[in-house]
Amino acid sequence: MTQPLSPWFETAQKAFRLGGGYDPLFIIGSPGNLQLECAREIHEYVGSGSFEHVICSSDSVELRTQLFGPAPDPYYDQFSGAGPELPAGAINRATGGTLLLESVDRCRPVDADWIAELLNRRQVTTETYSASLDPSTRVIVSITTDWIDRLEHELPQWLTTLFNDRVLLLKPLGSRPDDIFIAVEWFFWRALETRSDNVFLAREAKDLLIRHQWPGNYEELDQVVKLVVSKATTGEAITADSCEEVLDIFERAGMGAVDRNRLQECRNYASELTYMGQSLSAHDIYQWAAQFSKVSHDRRFDPWLPSLKIAKEIAHRYFYSIGRLRELTRNAYRSLCVDLADKDYITGWSPTNAGDSLPELHAILINPLSPTQSASGYVPHIAHLLGVGFDQEVSSIGEVADCLAENRSTRVIMFCDDFTGTGQQVVSKIIEVLATDEFLRELCVDRRKKGYPIAFGVVLGVGFDDALLRIRTSGPDWLPIIAHAGEQLGARDKAFSDSSRIFPEPELRAWAKDLIVNRVGRHLIPRWPGGYGDSQALVVTEDNVPNNSLPAIYSSGSVLGVEWRALFERASTPSK
Repeated sequence: MTQPLSPWFETAQKAFRLGGGYDPLFIIGSPGNLQLECAREIHEYVGSGSFEHVICSSDSVELRTQLFGPAPDPYYDQFSGAGPELPAGAINRATGGTLLLESVDRCRPVDADWIAELLNRRQVTTETYSASLDPSTRVIVSITTDWIDRLEHELPQWLTTLFNDRVLLLKPLGSRPDDIFIAVEWFFWRALETRSDNVFLAREAKDLLIRHQWPGNYEELDQVVKLVVSKATTGEAITADSCEEVLDIFERAGMGAVDRNRLQECRNYASELTYMGQSLSAHDIYQWAAQFSKVSHDRRFDPWLPSLKIAKEIAHRYFYSIGRLRELTRNAYRSLCVDLADKDYITGWSPTNAGDSLPELHAILINPLSPTQSASGYVPHIAHLLGVGFDQEVSSIGEVADCLAENRSTRVIMFCDDFTGTGQQVVSKIIEVLATDEFLRELCVDRRKKGYPIAFGVVLGVGFDDALLRIRTSGPDWLPIIAHAGEQLGARDKAFSDSSRIFPEPELRAWAKDLIVNRVGRHLIPRWPGGYGDSQALVVTEDNVPNNSLPAIYSSGSVLGVEWRALFERASTPSK
């Protein structure tokens, strides 16, 4: 197959007309329009030498290192232009070739000044180093159009004046129907380069791809063509049915235009989490985070910022796998046993010489709520972990008094949960139910008089400190509560508390809370837009999402006309 014209052939011709591209060129296009591919096409059409690609960052040290090579001291936050003793950075490697600065609008304002000087071919000098672009270097700068509205009043003057008429606008694919044929031919030719055998597009398949209503970008078309080619059988035509099948996969998966910078951020933050037996990919996180941009019209902050902060915290701090929860529960159970031993509920076991062993605690393990609650999915893990400590079946809350009457050696009623945010469920659904059981009260009072008091033991994988305090102080005198959590969270772990470590900046915190709780959460869970009891939690377990977490994480629905897609779907029945 002869190499066809590329979708950016006209753009490359225009770049050639603009002085061969040696003056900086400015590419603007919507996410998914493949600015990188366009820049490569310009380089191949009008240039020679190497092609150097730098994704601009708000981290000054990282950006300067990419451009000029590493500084002698990586912690020295100063401009580190290339010297003879340092490895060459991108501006030196691109000499005689092309340097692409992608998403230059993300540079800090303080860095924009020296970048403007650099692009104007002036020497940038500090106390230690000096550097300048070689005149033979072709420079291309790009931003995506989704940033223009947000930054309209913030764009540095150099970004709007430096390029003058050297602006290359990548029009959306949907606005150029005549060019879709060219794009299909080009991407098909590119996809064939990965195969050594012969496949071809049937006429009806090509017509289907040309007539399809693409969402205004090239990236989805590129991905669809790659997939249909990879699925094709040697020597056979790719049919329209095959194309329809792939298009359906993309539509159901919500895959469309993506901003490659943002997708990389998602990969760095929270990719490949395993939840309910399924893998949560960077693309899932991208699709979830992108929704915040659709419902926000406030330009003070980038809507991606709070959503990616949340994704990062979940990935690195608040996502609890089954293995991690079992370890935390074992720690909590051991602390409970130490407490029970100190209060003489356990005899013949001492924590000082027990090592890692746990006592056989003769307890009634209760299933507190219903089979659809996350605690019910968690109880079997506890029973499995504690093994011989629980040789009876898990009881329902209404069976506690009868079980105690039948088992005179039992001195502990045991309740286990994966997470508690406010403690309200433990207090209202368990303690208050038990406390109103007159038969249970009489039995406990009688045992207490005989010197064998009964305790209510609560073991939690994770819990907020104020929830634990609430639980410990809520029991009646005749049924003391001893509660422990394997990991104890505090006010700093609540997304929007005054001491939040997720959003420590007051202005950003207030704006993020309004966006996530008021603009999104109240449409998903009107009564508790900040999570049950407004606990503002970010906790996610491998079995389920506790209802104390932010609804924007786990609930789907319609939000301001946008069909909201949850990052995690809260399960109605926990995984076993």
